[in-house]
Amino acid sequence: MGETTDRNTEQGAVEAFVQRPIRILHVDDDDQLVSLVATFLERTDDTLEVHSATSAREGLALLQTAEFECIVSDYQMPEMNGLEFLDAVRKATPDLPFILFTGKGSEEIASDAITAGVTDYLQKRGGPDQYTLLANRIENAVHQYRSQRALVEREERYRKLTETALFAIVTVDTDGIIQFTNPAVERIFGFTDVDLADESLLKLVPADTRPVYQDVFDHYAATNAVSEKSTEWEKRSVSGRHAGGHDIDLTVSFFAFEHDGSVQLTFVFDDVTEEHRRELEFRAVFEGASDAMVIANDDGEYVDVNPAACSLFGLSEPELLGRSIREFAAPGTDFDAMWASFKSTDQDRGTFDLVRPDGDHRTVEYAATRDILPGWHLSILREDTDREHGAES
Repeated sequence: MGETTDRNTEQGAVEAFVQRPIRILHVDDDDQLVSLVATFLERTDDTLEVHSATSAREGLALLQTAEFECIVSDYQMPEMNGLEFLDAVRKATPDLPFILFTGKGSEEIASDAITAGVTDYLQKRGGPDQYTLLANRIENAVHQYRSQRALVEREERYRKLTETALFAIVTVDTDGIIQFTNPAVERIFGFTDVDLADESLLKLVPADTRPVYQDVFDHYAATNAVSEKSTEWEKRSVSGRHAGGHDIDLTVSFFAFEHDGSVQLTFVFDDVTEEHRRELEFRAVFEGASDAMVIANDDGEYVDVNPAACSLFGLSEPELLGRSIREFAAPGTDFDAMWASFKSTDQDRGTFDLVRPDGDHRTVEYAATRDILPGWHLSILREDTDREHGAES
């Protein structure tokens, strides 16, 4: 049943990706044609949303004020033709799909268009079938554009994660040769990325632990498809070898992925001693703080609260967990705007009026930090007694 749910979730995500509206900028100096193209395209596929311009300069102005995922342009236009328009677009957005849809067709124009970096070239014909063909070309171009952007965004998120992670990330090929290390590797193991270039992962592993890792390499080397390599280690305790020659206590987990047609393995190490120390230090500060401290998930629900928070809200810990600050906001508070602002930045500060379940109103100052752990957000709350006293006087 779990597999069925996963497949349904994945299928839903794919359908949402495909059905998301496609914003198209159509540029043609023929007023009647731009209206006709918009009508036929939107009738052909209701996910197509067409915006029109009757000159290249008007099209460039629209590109500065709105986002589009595809441009469809005529070739022969006054002041700036289609290829000149393409050149201006490419300077600002090098990867944006650009389809030259022109009534002036020749091998020379097609060749010039391809050389200039046009995504596709389509000559206008009579009849409605040309719009079906154009819609198909747009969908194909945008699908590739979205896929490429998603890949770049995933790689950027992975880069940021690995660069700032407190745990060491080591990627190796199926022979165990290190392909990538993040900055935390030097902090935990003492080796720089230069020290580990083209070295075996076993350089980081004491002799008595190496058979465990060798079993992983043997298993993954014996199978070729990533889909057959779905077994992942649960986090387990191992020893690591520090550059200084001593062993260190670690936890490690791993996963496999395919990169440029070959399988690579990623090992994630964390220093157990340091991890426990961080957890104990945070818990001691969290529990003993005189300020109210709450940790919320991405939905704004409290997943952890300290005693001072229970006192501020007038509720016990079981009563407060699972609830949201939304439930305690005074009437008229635009909580959605506050939450959206917080999720768009790493930190936020401000004040708001809190209404306790007993009806008591409190003015609260807050300082919030996003993603102290992925998807968990810390807020520190302090009652502003000076402001309340000032209001009373």
